[in-house]
Order: sequence, then structure tokens, then C-alpha cells
Amino acid sequence: MNIIEMNTKKRIDVFALSIYGLVVFPRLWDILMRQSLTCLTNLIRGLHQSQRF
Repeated sequence: MNIIEMNTKKRIDVFALSIYGLVVFPRLWDILMRQSLTCLTNLIRGLHQSQRF
């Protein structure tokens, strides 16, 4: 494999990873944000209920 073939392969790999990131990571980010907000909401509700006198 020479330098030109390596550079072409590297460009194709970077392009493929960029497309993969655009498709997959927004979905994962959305799922993670929803789960973390749900977890924090439940934690805050639990703290407020435990401090009732």
C-alpha cells in the first residue's frame, strides 16, 4: 500500500465515521438526556418527600 492509497482510505474512513456520527449520536444523546432528566427528577422528588416534617 502506498501513501496515496493510505490517504484515500483514511479520507473514506473519516467520511464514513462522520456520517455514522450524524446518524447515531443524536439518537443516543436524546436517550441519554431523557434518562438523566428522569433520574434527576426522581431524585429531587425523593429528597423533597423525605424532608417533610
